[in-house]
Amino acid sequence: MNTCASCGAANRPSAKFCKRCGSEFKPPETDALLGSLVGLQPLRDILDGLRAETEARRRAGRDARQRMSMLLIGESGTAKSRLGPLITQVLYNLQLVKKAQPVVVNALQQDELDSQKLAATFARAKDGVLFVDNVQQLFSEQGEPLPPFQQLMHLMEGSELDPVVIMAGLPVRLLAFWQQEQLRNFQKHFQHMVNIPDYTPAELTEIAVATLQRQGFKLPEDTRQQLLMRMRWLYRDIKSGRSRIRTMNGRLALEEAAEMESAYFARAGTEVEMRRRRLSH
Repeated sequence: MNTCASCGAANRPSAKFCKRCGSEFKPPETDALLGSLVGLQPLRDILDGLRAETEARRRAGRDARQRMSMLLIGESGTAKSRLGPLITQVLYNLQLVKKAQPVVVNALQQDELDSQKLAATFARAKDGVLFVDNVQQLFSEQGEPLPPFQQLMHLMEGSELDPVVIMAGLPVRLLAFWQQEQLRNFQKHFQHMVNIPDYTPAELTEIAVATLQRQGFKLPEDTRQQLLMRMRWLYRDIKSGRSRIRTMNGRLALEEAAEMESAYFARAGTEVEMRRRRLSH
């Protein structure tokens, strides 16, 4: 979700202008993107290290390109599909790719896995990022790669680091793939395997506070503690299935809850401030 700093409206991640007020969205800076990776310190460390390595190579007059393909592994609802565009934007900001948005393949869509179509999609991702979502569908129950995945590996072998390939999927089958010694020739293409966990209540509070700060609000410490308590209740309710948020689960539902709570506290803070102003006059 792309939140407008001017009016607070929620927009599509790819939106260039706010649907409510028309404000233009500027490409997010790398520090802001990395700062948004709450609860994902390993991924943040990878991207920070990539930035440092890129800057060092350029200072030394060397080619900044390097192997950057990765596997994102997490349970359903942990927002893996939203990390593909974020990582792509970081690589674009570092001038490691020429396209700010990834080319996406959803392995749940069988028509996207046709041999000719897959080759054409891979070619379209040149100079950018190919993001393959639900990649567990490309493995057997024993973790053995199926023909579409083998084709992707073949294409990667002849691509000379272009495009960068990011794959995201469920732990089932993917972990079995990663642990098989006889599949080392496939595994070598992925420099990083990142586990995507659920949020904790403290991390949800951090998200809510950051959302408030983007909208121009500041929370005193006692109010922050109230927010943390509400996040603990929400976390318990979502995990037990009692929450009113039923359209999603896991990380996505928790993130939505955090943003809903930030809106609640923003309204409450505004009302308190208005009362204070009335009393002072």
